[in-house]
Amino acid sequence: MLDGKVTIKQNLNLAITNNSPKPLSAFTNAYKQSPIVPVRFENGRWGVPLRDPATGQVAINGSDRFNNVGNPAAQLFYYNEQNKNLAVFGNISAELQITKDIKFTSNFGSTFNWAKGFTYTPSRNIWLAENPTQEIADYPVSNPINTLQQRRYDDYSWNWDNFISYSKTIDKHTINATIGMNRSTTNNAESLSATRWNVPEQSNYWSLDLSDYNTEQPPGQIAQNRVETPVVSLAYFARADYEFDNKYLFSATVRREGNSRFQESNRWGVFPAVSAGWVLSNEAFFKQNKILQYVKIRGGYGEVGNANALTALNIPLFAANYNYSFGPDANIFPGNVQPYQIDPNLTWETMSEIDFGFDFRMFDNRLSGTVDFYRRQNENVLLPVTLPSVISPDRVTLNTGTVLNQGAEISLKWDGKFNDEFSYTVSGNISLNKNELQKVNNSFFSDLIGGSIDNGQWTKQVLVGEPLGSFYVFDVTGFNGDGEFTYSDERVAAGSYIPTHTYALSFALNYKQFDFSVDTYGVGGNKLYNGKKAQRFGGENVESAVLDDFWLPGDPNATNPRPFNNVPRSSTYYIEDGSFFRINNITIGYTFPKFLEKVSRVRIYATAVNPFIFTKFTGYSPELVGNNGGDPLGTAGIELNAYPTNRTFAIGLNVSL
Repeated sequence: MLDGKVTIKQNLNLAITNNSPKPLSAFTNAYKQSPIVPVRFENGRWGVPLRDPATGQVAINGSDRFNNVGNPAAQLFYYNEQNKNLAVFGNISAELQITKDIKFTSNFGSTFNWAKGFTYTPSRNIWLAENPTQEIADYPVSNPINTLQQRRYDDYSWNWDNFISYSKTIDKHTINATIGMNRSTTNNAESLSATRWNVPEQSNYWSLDLSDYNTEQPPGQIAQNRVETPVVSLAYFARADYEFDNKYLFSATVRREGNSRFQESNRWGVFPAVSAGWVLSNEAFFKQNKILQYVKIRGGYGEVGNANALTALNIPLFAANYNYSFGPDANIFPGNVQPYQIDPNLTWETMSEIDFGFDFRMFDNRLSGTVDFYRRQNENVLLPVTLPSVISPDRVTLNTGTVLNQGAEISLKWDGKFNDEFSYTVSGNISLNKNELQKVNNSFFSDLIGGSIDNGQWTKQVLVGEPLGSFYVFDVTGFNGDGEFTYSDERVAAGSYIPTHTYALSFALNYKQFDFSVDTYGVGGNKLYNGKKAQRFGGENVESAVLDDFWLPGDPNATNPRPFNNVPRSSTYYIEDGSFFRINNITIGYTFPKFLEKVSRVRIYATAVNPFIFTKFTGYSPELVGNNGGDPLGTAGIELNAYPTNRTFAIGLNVSL
């Protein structure tokens, strides 16, 4: 187009997914439920933890309910959820060669998501499963026979880049420069859900219109509709790179970005970066070096902004459907409430980093590697903070303090070759990091607690001088005369879920048409809290390690205390080593010699994903990212639900035309 001066590229992708999820709590119930409870009683009713005091045996007519754990088989049987999702994502880009050295580029990308689903809950059947001595006639007539919830959701996001680039080489000088802008919109979403009682039990008739329950209900219990506020980001940027004689490198970047999450006075931030490098191996005095073929020394400083807040707009908003009673007759009146407070001074979190390192290749370029040393400081860290409920019912995003990460990263790779048909590659990397909360600059964040384990206890606290999100629990000092733990008078810092080092190793082998590869990953220096052990309230299953080694008068030095039913303190007893080494992937494949003219490559392979893990952690998985969106004072590093990591074994075929 235009004599080759304009180039247009585009791509479009479509993804359709259907899934029928099951509740994670079913696995936890299977882990906790006593093994003497049957799946079903002899009469076919679901088993429950009822014991006959006269015989001590589980019986359907027992009067002693010895735990409150549900029947996981019944839970899975009656849980019916279906979800469908259609995602369309793509981008289109255009390049205009204005002159030999100047080019304009525009790139637009967007993503659409449409989702729908339903959840059918047979309320009466679940009640009968929990009460095996009751019949249908005993079910309260005011309760729903079943409920059906229908859901719809859609969201749309887009990103648009426009920039002009300049590239020029004059003798030994090479100059590259870019100036441009970026605009993005996210969180452009709407959700709608509706619930009705007593639809037909046959799945072909699960429709809200077929409900025969017509008693008036508050609108908020029938339908909910939420339209999100889009988040808009606008940025202007410039970059310049200079290189002299393939030896000396210099780069400078500046980015000015505004984000709608902040109020207008704090909306914009400026984030610069500079770096320099020296290719030592291109110097004349280095040419005769027979061991080192390439060495580059580099260093730099840069800043990056973070605007991830809980809300799309940092302004006061009101929510409806908060009703309240007034007057002597306690009449109900509709009302609105401000669900969360805002900090008008909320501003960008800024990460500034100083980095120094070098790259090298040696032994005829068979060994290559990089070494980096860094100091990364996050100021005005954005975190969700729980305030006293009289101030804000919901959490509020605040600039909380300063966090320092510093350490080193090393990566190595060896390319070996026995002959033209037999080659191999070995690579690895290790990262060493120290995390420290240096300063707290918000009084609500100082001494803030977190890490709830759903039994009224907490496990984390903000501690200056310790890693962010450190465990802060009572130290177990021994046993008393009754076999119960004794504790320290004050809580102690007991480590962090953040690893002090991570590492990875990979190996690949190619022999003729065969290929074989192994990828591994590991972490160390971190602690985890085995919270599911602290949620037992009596009559539940325990691990064999506890059963085989608990306090007895004749065994006062046992590892575990005497069995107890009361809620335990958060203590070092539940803190465990979080280190692990995982084999992520093992793959073996064979590529067939070319046998069809129109088929360029045919490869068959077998792969195992997450086949092995080696760890001292006694829970189900040492990879515990938590469910609070990365909140370090949330459940990161705490195992509450027992759900192991899946192992996947697959056989596949790749065909290239």
